[in-house]
Order: sequence, then structure tokens, then C-alpha cells
Amino acid sequence: MARLIAYNKKVKMEPIEDYKMVIYGNGKLVTLERNPVAEIAGYRKTGNFAHWSALIGHFDDGNGLYQVPVLLYRPKAGAALERIR
Repeated sequence: MARLIAYNKKVKMEPIEDYKMVIYGNGKLVTLERNPVAEIAGYRKTGNFAHWSALIGHFDDGNGLYQVPVLLYRPKAGAALERIR
């Protein structure tokens, strides 16, 4: 699904900025999350955008935001990271 959206010319990806690397599962899972912000691409929400993926896009027609969550998995120490989601 994310791949189809990414190639849509009416979608703009936001710059990857103001994020942190988050490690889960005793160091076996890693992801990039945006630091909490009140606004992304002109969109505001009650509270903030906390725990959103660092990969965020918005539709040119103003119909909203979407995020592309990516989790990487390391099956054992020293192994390469594998994309699981």
C-alpha cells in the first residue's frame, strides 16, 4: 500500500527531520520516530504528533497526512537488519 501512495504525484513526502531512533525488544527492533510536534505540513491536532514515523507524507489536495512506519529487525547480534514492517 505505501509503495502505491509513494508514487502518486499528488503526494509530497515531508523531510526526515527532528526524529529519534527508538530501540525495542532488547535491541532486536529499531525504528525512527518523529519527536512530538503540534503541526506537520500545516496540519494540527489536539495534543501532538507523538510516536509518528519519521516517514510522513501529505496529500496536495489537503485531504490529510499519512505515515509509513518501518520496523527493522536484527535476529541476532551482528546480523544485518531486516525490514519487517
